Amino acid sequence: MRADSGMYQCFAATVYSKEQSTFAVTVSALDSVPVKVTVTSDEYGLLGENAQLSCVGQGNPVPSVTWHRKEANTVNAIAIDNVVYKETFIEILAMLNIANLSMAEDGIEYICKGVNTDLYESSIIYQADSSIILQVVQAIEPSISLPSTSVIKSGMPLTLICSVEGSPPPTIEWFMNGLKIDGEAEETYVTDGLGGVYTCKATNMIGTVEQEVIVESKPEFSGGRSSLSY
Repeated sequence: MRADSGMYQCFAATVYSKEQSTFAVTVSALDSVPVKVTVTSDEYGLLGENAQLSCVGQGNPVPSVTWHRKEANTVNAIAIDNVVYKETFIEILAMLNIANLSMAEDGIEYICKGVNTDLYESSIIYQADSSIILQVVQAIEPSISLPSTSVIKSGMPLTLICSVEGSPPPTIEWFMNGLKIDGEAEETYVTDGLGGVYTCKATNMIGTVEQEVIVESKPEFSGGRSSLSY
């Protein structure tokens, strides 16, 4: 407690001598941190498979965290008991396991709620929540349709279209000559006029596929004849 701060003395004595030491002790006050909860799970679950919904609760003191299930067209969310917890000094992880997902779970809202109290005033209660709407999908591995070769004039931009299918919807990445192109995550990519090997990569929970397209830059030649002198 902060009241324990002050000057302390230590005495030690034997039949031959006496020793004394004085030192200062400062007890720092801990600040109360209101609860914060974050659902860290993907919103998609695979039909017939097991799903795990995870929620992290943070605060000081470490909050208590619960999961609740809210069906469509209902007002109240029902608390769920079969939750597994892992706690550290600074946060708590609440994991809800759902076995053998069916389409009855599709569109259900799961709410993670957290509560803690002020360190110095127990009548002050902090609350927070975070939610996820579960989408149950049939597993379909990503597939890509992309032309294998394209020829452009030097310096002219080219629009590459990477037609991607899959369930859950795949995420898309573009690469040029093996290097990732930052900020490009759509099916359409417009080159800057440079030739090279462009790669479209699609990833979902089932797997990853990628396909390359070779873009050849065709140089432009100016007209006219060249004269040679001998």
